[in-house]
Amino acid sequence: MEDVLSKVSIVVSPALAQFAPVTLPYGYKQVESVPEVDTSSLPLIICDSDNYLAGLAAKHESRIAAMDKWKRDKKQRDIEEKKRLAPGYFDGTNRLLVPTAKQPPPETPENDALSIENLHLS
Repeated sequence: MEDVLSKVSIVVSPALAQFAPVTLPYGYKQVESVPEVDTSSLPLIICDSDNYLAGLAAKHESRIAAMDKWKRDKKQRDIEEKKRLAPGYFDGTNRLLVPTAKQPPPETPENDALSIENLHLS
């Protein structure tokens, strides 16, 4: 292995800077060594995480079911509101609603007296 590395030429790029040593602060204290982790509780942790994931999946499913129920209820409320506003709209395939024409009031002498032609502006 060393023979191969000795045959490869090293190219130094001016774009790459050499690493500078880190200067430690005056009040630097070495970190205490971390005690070794007890791996005997690892199966318990794995079981707990599986239970946690199962609980999350159940919550997710219940929330999706609640959202679907809300959408169905909203659609049902919209249909009921449309039926209330326009009865018979959903009964047939004809979806164009045409308002009925209001009958003009019968001609009476009182109506003739109030017509625009009979008004006199002074």
